[in-house]
Amino acid sequence: MIKKLNRRFVAITMAAITALLIIIMGVVNVANYVSVIGDADNMLTMISRSDGRFPKDFLHMGKRDMTPETPFETRFFSVTLASDGTVEASDLGFIAAVDEEEAVSLAASAVQKGAEKGWLGSYRYLITAKGGSSLVVFVDTSRDMQQAGSFLIISAVTTVVALGVMFLVVSLAAGRATKPIAESYEKQRRFITDAGHELKTPIAIINADTEVIELDGGETEWTRDIKAQTKRLSDLTADLIFLSRMEETDRSMNFIPFPFSDMVVDAAQSFVALAKTQNRALTVDVEPMLEVTGDEKALRQLVGILLDNAIKYSPEGGNIELKAYKSGKNVVLSVTNDAENVTQDSVKHMFDRFYRGDESREKKPGYGIGLSIAKAVAEAHKGKISAEYSGGKVKMTVTI
Repeated sequence: MIKKLNRRFVAITMAAITALLIIIMGVVNVANYVSVIGDADNMLTMISRSDGRFPKDFLHMGKRDMTPETPFETRFFSVTLASDGTVEASDLGFIAAVDEEEAVSLAASAVQKGAEKGWLGSYRYLITAKGGSSLVVFVDTSRDMQQAGSFLIISAVTTVVALGVMFLVVSLAAGRATKPIAESYEKQRRFITDAGHELKTPIAIINADTEVIELDGGETEWTRDIKAQTKRLSDLTADLIFLSRMEETDRSMNFIPFPFSDMVVDAAQSFVALAKTQNRALTVDVEPMLEVTGDEKALRQLVGILLDNAIKYSPEGGNIELKAYKSGKNVVLSVTNDAENVTQDSVKHMFDRFYRGDESREKKPGYGIGLSIAKAVAEAHKGKISAEYSGGKVKMTVTI
């Protein structure tokens, strides 16, 4: 349980940190990309207003990051097209990577798109109407886009490294944070185990003394009640010790391959007569030749707990169905029974230790610990158990 708590703590913390870092990285990179586009559009607007040339008084136009070297650092060109598509003028003086033919082709493609501004490769363009002609100005943003791409890669790598470091830190912190809980849980488990063993002796003595009293004075209502209550206490003690052992991280269980189908059928046979005497119908449907690797004794107890629970809580004349079948690489065991007065809230708490519904607490015998043991057995076999209520039926499903 403590390991699960640690893993859950680490998983939730890392999920939150990962989401936060991804959001920060995304916002920063999007802002960087928007800045590149904004700078390019500002440059295009300034050049378009100067008829496709870099304005001589650009330093006095209030633009940011402008220096005397800006005209020589900015790679741009412009083409003026008449309404019939003929070239009226072009200016390629500030770029060497584009010739006249390519510049005209790019300008024609931009005009055909019909948008005022947009992208053609790494070129950002702006179209401005000049009388009956169209001035198309292009700015080469390849250098800025490469820098933005490099920044994205660096930020991504940094994020991954940061996540790795945070994982180590959180893992260590989780161990320290849950250490008091682990110590408290271990003390509680030891107390249950030790107290259980200590209770066995007085319970046995009480039972033995009761039998001696019966030998002297015969069986009475009181001796029968004493024996019944000592048996209940003995069973509860045994269940608590078993549950405590199942939750030990170093539990010693005999995991071997065995015929699961045969075990389930054999375990169910002892409940057929019980169900019949209580006016319930038990149906067993087990796929043959199923085999699992596990502790046969513990899994047999799991089957018994589920069937006992189904018989106990199904109404008179109710139906109970036990199924076992293979699903992919897993073996599935399910027990379905008719049920009354079951709420979805009670289904959520069925596997809680000592949980019993209000109706059951008054009318049904038991301690509310059986399904907790079933859950512990399933988890000890790296499986899972679940409960659902639908259509007047409760279904317990164990996947191993």
